[in-house]
Amino acid sequence: MDIAREQIVIADAKLSAAKLGLDPDSIEDFFAAQIAVAKAIQYRYRADWLATAPVDEAVNLESEIRPALTHLGGKIITLLAATIRSQGNFSERQREHFYAAISQGHVSVQDRQLLFDALLNVRAD
Repeated sequence: MDIAREQIVIADAKLSAAKLGLDPDSIEDFFAAQIAVAKAIQYRYRADWLATAPVDEAVNLESEIRPALTHLGGKIITLLAATIRSQGNFSERQREHFYAAISQGHVSVQDRQLLFDALLNVRAD
């Protein structure tokens, strides 16, 4: 757990959101939810790894994973801003579609709920 890195990610997300016309505080909650779910997924993968050691080579956190996550975070904010501008805020009627769109096997029902609840609160500034 790297609290300092999490704070940087959230601060960068808020800055990007503000530049694109989104409420920075609502993005903070959404990115905090993503971080919480990512940690849960990581713990679940670790449990799997302890049971059966992986055969894949480890990916470098600094040179590969973090840059990819930074890029993905920017894309998420850009898409959220475009969606909210064109279609309005997310609504409860989209929940089941959101749940079905998540194909990663280590995401629990509670994780999906946390993410979508935070997504419901993302709004334009």
